[in-house]
Amino acid sequence: MRVKDNSVDFRADWFIKQFDTGSESPFLDFKACVYKLDEDDEQSEFARDVIAFANVARRTNKKCHILFGIDAKEKRVLRDVRNDFPREKLRKLWNNPNVSIHDKQIDGIQKVFYEILEHWIDPQVPDLALQYGEIDGTFVSYLEIKPTLSSCPFAFKKSYVRKDGKVLNKGDVFIRKGASTVRLPDSEISSLYSYNQVVYLERSEWREIIRFHLSGDFEKMQNLSPYSHPKTDQPDVTAFAAARQAVDSGKRLIVITGHAGSGKTVLLHRLAYAIAKRHNLDLPTLRQYFGQSTESRDEDKTIMSLEDELEVAPPFPIPIFMSLRAAFTSTDDLEKQLLAKLQDWTGKDNTETIDQFLKIPGTRWIILFDGVDEIRGRERFAPYLRNWIHQLPKNVQCVVTSRPGYVDDEYPNAVRIEIRPLSSDDIFYLLREMLSQDVDWADKQTEIQEWLSGHPDLIELLTCPRALVGFVNQLTSVPPLGRPSIDQDWIKPVAEYKPEIVFGNDDAPAIDVEPNPIQVELPEKEEVSFMDRVLLPRLAIAVQAITNFMRSEEVKRRREWGEDQSRIAKQAKIELDETAWHCDWSVDSFDSKECQNWITSDSCKWNEDIGFIRYRYPRRYQFMCELLHHYFCAEYAWDFKLSEEVIKARAMQQGIHHSSTQRVIRLLNELWIENGRTPVNL
Repeated sequence: MRVKDNSVDFRADWFIKQFDTGSESPFLDFKACVYKLDEDDEQSEFARDVIAFANVARRTNKKCHILFGIDAKEKRVLRDVRNDFPREKLRKLWNNPNVSIHDKQIDGIQKVFYEILEHWIDPQVPDLALQYGEIDGTFVSYLEIKPTLSSCPFAFKKSYVRKDGKVLNKGDVFIRKGASTVRLPDSEISSLYSYNQVVYLERSEWREIIRFHLSGDFEKMQNLSPYSHPKTDQPDVTAFAAARQAVDSGKRLIVITGHAGSGKTVLLHRLAYAIAKRHNLDLPTLRQYFGQSTESRDEDKTIMSLEDELEVAPPFPIPIFMSLRAAFTSTDDLEKQLLAKLQDWTGKDNTETIDQFLKIPGTRWIILFDGVDEIRGRERFAPYLRNWIHQLPKNVQCVVTSRPGYVDDEYPNAVRIEIRPLSSDDIFYLLREMLSQDVDWADKQTEIQEWLSGHPDLIELLTCPRALVGFVNQLTSVPPLGRPSIDQDWIKPVAEYKPEIVFGNDDAPAIDVEPNPIQVELPEKEEVSFMDRVLLPRLAIAVQAITNFMRSEEVKRRREWGEDQSRIAKQAKIELDETAWHCDWSVDSFDSKECQNWITSDSCKWNEDIGFIRYRYPRRYQFMCELLHHYFCAEYAWDFKLSEEVIKARAMQQGIHHSSTQRVIRLLNELWIENGRTPVNL
């Protein structure tokens, strides 16, 4: 292909491609010759075309083109437009071989175009450029209409009645629909946003937002087996069904509450997946691009709805999932993080605000915030988040999850869904489902259920799904006759421990730093079968496995967020055990200020995130259940190798015949017996 006499930005290959395969559209028009603009009728028609294309470019941030030298009806050959000029006097003036082709095109055509449009278009002439060049001996050109910032859509600057009687009024706005130029009614003009205000997304870009919420963790959590289907207080109504119904009914704000480990994060991922799944991923929008039309010609028509007839918008709400386990200095910071997600999915890096997405005409959005209670600096940031949510556009719904006690007063008008702890029936159902995946355990299900029925205090712990998973993990992974491993890195050196036990006016008994345990003979391997030994653990060993699992899962979860908090986890374990030991064993809660010598606010937060303790009101925390409180007491005595004298002194202080004391000693004895030591004899 030979090209000459061309403008600097002339794209010959692109022009030929439009000639060969292109068709007229909201972005493209073919003209056999350059506009003739001697009469006002011709000038108004030219202005009308430019207004329509300029409004498309303004809305979509995409260039539009009018190609000269191609007959739309007979698109077989290129027509030479070298001597086409807008006005008769120019045709005579510029038909001069001594004037360069560049002067003819720029001064003889582009300049005239601009001067005429100044008289016809408000609020300004859009950014135009005439490109031209000779391709294999045929001279062609095209008018490039670029996205132009303006305070309002482009419109007619003055009224005019054409010779055929058609009236063009001052302020008339035109736009392209398919290959036609159509009028926009006054009621729809405000919806024709400028590209710098509201971003334009094509079908492929919408597809990427939807696809994200159908893959990765969303797909993984959708396919969890077995899934617990968290219940609500309403009979036979799952939390998922309640949330889905609230979303489908258009509720602006939905708050889902549940204790740590109850399944809030899984539920919210499944909800996002279900919302995304409503879309047809192959055809997520009715139109592929703005203004696409299935009709042959719409010329001189007035469209009734910009959203329904021109916009590219999915028919169902679009999810945006966001974990709030991060620090936010302001709502601007929150918006930037949300915006970064949308930019990553769509590639719209030039966007500046989240509203550029949320206010796209014809769209509905559902923002899903996971873990409102886990925001770092939540106390300071919570009021700002609440106000931000209440000020969202009306086409935006919001779903948030939180532990109880953190959102009670912040969202008074929200639809509230509370996840109920697992019932005994739920526990036994899930237990059977999880164990039945391994045929070796199928015939032991009844035996396990009977064993659990004899430990109702353990069932209370297993009402937390995460604890139940830890219990099943212990059943199916502990080696035969294996002793629970004690991670020595988690044990504070005994020399650092200086207990302050008050027992009358006497001094506290000395600590046996290096106790000399009496070894007991373990039963012969054949006397206790592998299956019986693992399936019927001592209560303390079951709780130990559960709590270790829950701790490790929290460390793993935070590592996935880019945080390695293993050291904090170890310290939080030590501090919670020490607090449990020093507090009143018969009381299931503690005052964090009164216990500040043993536990820091960071450790309280960590253990609360796991679910070991629950925030009740300022400074007050409650243990998840009495069994957990008493196990932590026993774990403290075991980890710190307290002597029998110190243990007995503390037991007497708590009331040696009190049920809570009896349970702590029983759990401690189970740890000792499991590890070859003689039990404490009270």
